[in-house]
Amino acid sequence: MGILISPAFLDEVAQGVAFTGNPLNPTADELVINVQPGDASVVLPEPGAVPERDVLEVKEGRVARIRREQTSSLVPPGAQVLSDPQLHRLGALLLQLRDSYAVDPEGHDPALIFLDLEFKLTPEGELVFKQVRPYLAADATGRAAEGFARLELPGRPAPGGPAGLPLCAAWREAEDAATEEADFLQTTLRAGELTLPLITGTLAVDLWSPPRLGPEAIPATAEGPGRLDIDLVAGRPELRSLRLSQAFRAGPHGVVLSLELPALRAAEPNLLRLDEATLLRDAPLWGTVDGRPAARLQPCALPSLPDERLMLDFGTAGRTVLTLRYGADRGLVPYAPAALAAAWLSLGVDGATEGTRYIAEPRHLIYDAGRHNWNEVLRIRLEPPLGGASVLELTATGIPGRADERWTARLLDGAGALLNELPVTGFRRLAPRAEVGRVWLPWCGGLTR
Repeated sequence: MGILISPAFLDEVAQGVAFTGNPLNPTADELVINVQPGDASVVLPEPGAVPERDVLEVKEGRVARIRREQTSSLVPPGAQVLSDPQLHRLGALLLQLRDSYAVDPEGHDPALIFLDLEFKLTPEGELVFKQVRPYLAADATGRAAEGFARLELPGRPAPGGPAGLPLCAAWREAEDAATEEADFLQTTLRAGELTLPLITGTLAVDLWSPPRLGPEAIPATAEGPGRLDIDLVAGRPELRSLRLSQAFRAGPHGVVLSLELPALRAAEPNLLRLDEATLLRDAPLWGTVDGRPAARLQPCALPSLPDERLMLDFGTAGRTVLTLRYGADRGLVPYAPAALAAAWLSLGVDGATEGTRYIAEPRHLIYDAGRHNWNEVLRIRLEPPLGGASVLELTATGIPGRADERWTARLLDGAGALLNELPVTGFRRLAPRAEVGRVWLPWCGGLTR
């Protein structure tokens, strides 16, 4: 068995999808390139985002002409994501791949089998192909293939269960930590590949495993198959919106999981990879409990992000060391993805240790905060209870990293009633790498103290 390790590109100049043919005109000798600046997604765009679309006409094995068919909505008027020289260079590489990349036609006309590729442009000007695979541009009659959405669900092996990507509910500003815990959802996005036609109507599709709800992990049962609704986008006849939803029942509670893809091109292939990086950045998956505000579903514990340690001392009553992970600099965005990934604690009274505990189960580690991730609340459930306490709740006031940041600690029983307030005699944040001592401010970013 081999393991493929590929580098992450965190500062790409552009990224896009290219075809070694034209899906809308399979017999033309053309290359089609869709591209956006920076890390803006082409395959899973934000609502209203439109990529640059360039068609390269090929004659005698070389790019002879560039047709600028559509400009990106993310660049200033008159600007281009890729320059003519960059397109000529990309076109030459695509033609080289088209001529040398071996594909089994499986009985189809080889001339109608294109390659679709995902690429990135680095700050050094290097073109990197992230992925390549065949695309059948026409059926046996030569008729161009209909537009579709292909969802690639990479997932990962899961011992004792189906392979997939574990997902957990993210924090919501509108709810307190106790409600976040009660509404906490866990599910698994099934691994595989799903191809959906872009014809308006309704289809039955299953995308995820039945969720589990709350700290007790109440198992949910499906009330019916997943429902895929494909609709026209108002004022944009060339676009389609997809919404896949499924209703479940977890004890007395109603749960709805949904996937929303708001702007797909109806006459073209739309290639969407729902991996950890995409869900962390774009997060089109949602979970709703009993009609309350929906929570985004993100990779559980955000495993691809660096750790930040938070240590709190409770004097003679013990201490705790927490592992937090953040998807962006707090203060720079209104709601940075965040997770409480692990907690180690030691509790005692008057210097006598009652016990230590290490918790890593996502449903027992609840992160909550206000706008800009300020005023954090961390709710840690102790199963079984420790010294009669079922919950340790930690509450911060002020801006993380500033002198006015303060923490309080409470021990609660199983019903949420206060048992004891712990004195916080000191705390310390250890941010990843060189970010120790940073102050997060929304108007000027990170300042070093």
